[in-house]
Amino acid sequence: MFVDLQENNLFGSGRSARLKVDLAQEGSAYNISLTDPYFMDTRLAVTLNIYRDVLTRTIDANQITTGTSTTHDYDETKTGGSITVSYPINQYLRASLQLQHKTIKLDPADEGYVIPAPLGPTDSQSNILTPGITYDSRDNIFWPTQGVRY
Repeated sequence: MFVDLQENNLFGSGRSARLKVDLAQEGSAYNISLTDPYFMDTRLAVTLNIYRDVLTRTIDANQITTGTSTTHDYDETKTGGSITVSYPINQYLRASLQLQHKTIKLDPADEGYVIPAPLGPTDSQSNILTPGITYDSRDNIFWPTQGVRY
């Protein structure tokens, strides 16, 4: 089941909100996003995003010395969020900065099974700071007939 709801003029305020839910046999994904294009009545746009992804994965633990192959299931859970701020430099350029926090947890389904080291640590956290510049000269964002967006 997949649901994706988006409102681009939330309560007539100009803010946008998005809710995405994806439920599948192999896992699930949830995402909530809110954007205020004129934060505190300025030209600064702010976007908050929160997500959680859970995937059930299978690893084939091939025993080279014995020639046998056994599989083990584990859940990979990614949880995190981000805040993005952007500001127009001129008519076509916009600068942005995103701060993201992500947590990844690997949890084996079989009790006593240890996740192999090449898959990474069973618990990890990261903080990512991403600067950006966007150039947008399109004549219409919904039905452009000329211009580009980089």
